[in-house]
Amino acid sequence: MSSMIDDEGGRQRTPSPERDYGGDASAVASMDASVSAGKPTLRVNVESIDVSSEDARFLIGSKGSTKAKVARVSGARIEVNPVDPNNPGNEQRIEIFGDLNTRARAKQYVEWVLRQRVGKITVDLSTPRDDVSVMEIPASCTAYVTGKGGQGLRRIEGDSGTLMFFGKPTTDPEDAPEKLIICGPRKSRRAAELSVMSAVEKKEPGTYVDGQGKLMMKFEQVGDGLGDGWGFDVFPFANDKELSFAVGAQGSTRKKISAASGASLEYVGNLGIMAGDRDERARCWDYIKWLMKKLKGTLPEHVSYKDRTDVTVFRASSGKEMRDILGKGGENLRDIEMQHGVYVINIPTDKQDEELLLVYSHSARARGEAKRALNNLVNRRRETQPNRCFDFSVGRCVRGDSCKWPHVMNNNDGGHSGGGPSRRRDKKRGRDSKPYAKPPSQDEKRPVDVNPMWGSGARRSGNEEGNKGSPDDINARLG
Repeated sequence: MSSMIDDEGGRQRTPSPERDYGGDASAVASMDASVSAGKPTLRVNVESIDVSSEDARFLIGSKGSTKAKVARVSGARIEVNPVDPNNPGNEQRIEIFGDLNTRARAKQYVEWVLRQRVGKITVDLSTPRDDVSVMEIPASCTAYVTGKGGQGLRRIEGDSGTLMFFGKPTTDPEDAPEKLIICGPRKSRRAAELSVMSAVEKKEPGTYVDGQGKLMMKFEQVGDGLGDGWGFDVFPFANDKELSFAVGAQGSTRKKISAASGASLEYVGNLGIMAGDRDERARCWDYIKWLMKKLKGTLPEHVSYKDRTDVTVFRASSGKEMRDILGKGGENLRDIEMQHGVYVINIPTDKQDEELLLVYSHSARARGEAKRALNNLVNRRRETQPNRCFDFSVGRCVRGDSCKWPHVMNNNDGGHSGGGPSRRRDKKRGRDSKPYAKPPSQDEKRPVDVNPMWGSGARRSGNEEGNKGSPDDINARLG
């Protein structure tokens, strides 16, 4: 890759290529599309590999995780079945389904995975491959990147959709150390590469970023410099406060910006490195820029949405409705962002009682799902709103004669609600020393009386004409 150029206040970006690469760009783009989609482009066929039961269990992994990973990265469908159904514990057969190129990738990945059981892996790179990147990791950072029991690499694999392991390329000298092999489509490989760079820079500062805050790493992996708009941008953060705000709790802010923009985003030192095509990087740059304006409290003055194609506008009432949408500490809105891969900004409008929720994403489907989730929050709030008719502050039914509820008050036990005698047990007596008081007979029951202000549906003993009768008559009946 040629030297990087700076613009826009220290922004580093990929320079425009100066020569035409012909059909190579379309070939790589076609490969990336077929791999990421996981669909064969040629005639579907099957290829089989017979392995021992131990190798089969190793390939399957915990709950099928390793087999699913190889299938996802290669784009093939992989099945493991006994060679002899009558002896399922003996030799197993791995069946790989897909077109010719997909099967070849999957078969190679399976072989590399199985070699991990017996020792070091040798990767033949004498023939250029468009699905493999090679990274040299400092020896002091190898264990840190790998993690305990390989958990570090497994996490990066899961986040980026790649297959990663340490191996020795055949093109290196015999005494050369092992290098990190990253398998997968171009975008996934770059995302994994950035994650590794972030970990290494955290362990050994200055490995990729110099003292002036400039990126020293040159991206020269397969797929770089093809002239198809693929590249990277670097956003420099002014201080640790800006960087921490851009990371978010457990990396949530970084993840939602990456998902919404469609670009691969990682923080290496105090630099935010975004990789993707031109549109993806432009969206990612805008989202981070608005995030920094939000930190400074000047976001409404700089955010734009009227002329953009990556935003859906949701209008909400200020006050209670907006608080219910945000949730405690903004948890409702964060859940929607993480679940649907969107970036949401709320800004005030010219109307005093209205706010706008701007839902940003490169995916129209994601924006639509997020908008439906916001509508559900609003509708749920309205449905769960209490619907009381009795106002305790004034001691009366606010609906008057139109109320359908009786508002009955029984005076048989001195105000005890629920009717009948009080069920309270005499504490001085034993549990079985005396039964509860016998309920009064029908003739002994006093009439049920209701305040005439408590709705026309109430039963009013001795008052057949509804809401008629003076307060003195009511008080006389109540005794």
